This record gives sequence, structure tokens and C-alpha cells, in this order.
Amino acid sequence: MTRLRGHVAFAETDYGTALLDELSGVYWLISSTGVLALRVLLDGGDIDQAITEVLDRYLVDRDTVTRDVHNLLARLHEAGLVTA
Repeated sequence: MTRLRGHVAFAETDYGTALLDELSGVYWLISSTGVLALRVLLDGGDIDQAITEVLDRYLVDRDTVTRDVHNLLARLHEAGLVTA
């Protein structure tokens, strides 16, 4: 299960959703499609479920969504913002 680390704040903004790493002070702005996938993951879903949710809501091809969701999750892990 994917979870935000304890030092990460999650906030909706007019421009998308921001994650704030309270240890470094760095903000990450995530698009609406990225947030949809992230919410599925944070709610206990897996990557396939996140991909399906994005495909159901947006007119995007499966290969693009699959690549983008994997990239988003990898970048959040690399930044230390989420745990698996």
C-alpha cells in the first residue's frame, strides 16, 4: 500500500495538488491526472487500478497512462515522499 510519509503535507490548490516535503521545504505540484492516480494508490488501490481510473476519466491511451503513473510513483519514491 502506498502512503505519504509523515513529513509530507497534501493540499489542493487552484493549480492542482501540492505535496510539501516539510523537511526540505520543497513543493511538488501534481496535475489532476496525477492526483487521481495518487488518490487511488493512497486509498489502497494498486497501480493497475490507478491506471484504470485515469483511463475511465480522461481520453488518453493506455501506454501513456501506464508510463506516466509508473513515472509519478517512481519520482515520489525517489524524493522520499511516499512509501510502498
